[in-house]
Amino acid sequence: MSLRVSLFTFFWGLPAIFSVGLLPLQAEERYALPRSWDDLGEINRWTFSSGAAVITSNTIDELLRGSFQRTRGEAGGMLYLIGASYTLVEPEITFQERSFFPQFEAVAVAGLTNENGRSSFREWHLGTSLRWKDFPWNDFVYTNFETGVGFSYLEKIYLIEEERHPDRSRSHLRFYWPIEVSLAHPNHREHQFRLFIHHTSGGRLLQKGGSNHVGIGYRYVFGER
Repeated sequence: MSLRVSLFTFFWGLPAIFSVGLLPLQAEERYALPRSWDDLGEINRWTFSSGAAVITSNTIDELLRGSFQRTRGEAGGMLYLIGASYTLVEPEITFQERSFFPQFEAVAVAGLTNENGRSSFREWHLGTSLRWKDFPWNDFVYTNFETGVGFSYLEKIYLIEEERHPDRSRSHLRFYWPIEVSLAHPNHREHQFRLFIHHTSGGRLLQKGGSNHVGIGYRYVFGER
């Protein structure tokens, strides 16, 4: 099995592994699935985020191995993001007398891409994500890890994709794969510093290949514990 397939299976399958394999172990829920408009208005379920990311020349495999190369020339530039997420459910999972509380979220992100060689364009992303927050060092550095799946729509095709593979057909509709680590002071967990990879691709279904961005940002969590 190739590294690309292994990474694809691990990160895309992680939410499914937890939801299908571990949810039968749950004893209770901090948040249950919303059943009314009042639940949607519960402020502690919401988070808001912003960020800025550089366009890279790397594949997702290279980024996950620690390689990084910023795109230069006309295809280079920045992506600016704002987003919101809503906690759908936060089950309690008990394993070896320890309790864990993974969060399953609905995510919406809007972006503005500013490439060096042409005018800016917009993009939109919708998806679901799994957020893991139960790390043993949280009393020193409060840490979240998030990954998920979704769909993206881009007004234009990235120039870096056209430069690398000019012979391939491209789709404005594609898959969305966020990968993020958030860090915060243990006494101020609602204010979080974000390190993230912003990945969109065709998943070999809508198109072959995609684009990758690496960025930093800020996340505010109303109901962080």
